[in-house]
Amino acid sequence: MGDLTAGAVFADFLDQACEVLHNAYEKAAPRHGWDTQTGSRVPWVEVPEENKATMREAVAELLSWYERQVN
Repeated sequence: MGDLTAGAVFADFLDQACEVLHNAYEKAAPRHGWDTQTGSRVPWVEVPEENKATMREAVAELLSWYERQVN
């Protein structure tokens, strides 16, 4: 049961981290002359699942890299 709980907690944390990164990217992109995709220029809950899956994978890799750096 502990592994399932840990997995659910991580999945929730991962989605929250993705939302923060998504919002930060959408906010920063125009300041740097970048026009983001119309389909992803929406609140995180409305981002297409394919885009969310990509973001989850990228953020999970970043978190894994960070953990290796601090341990």
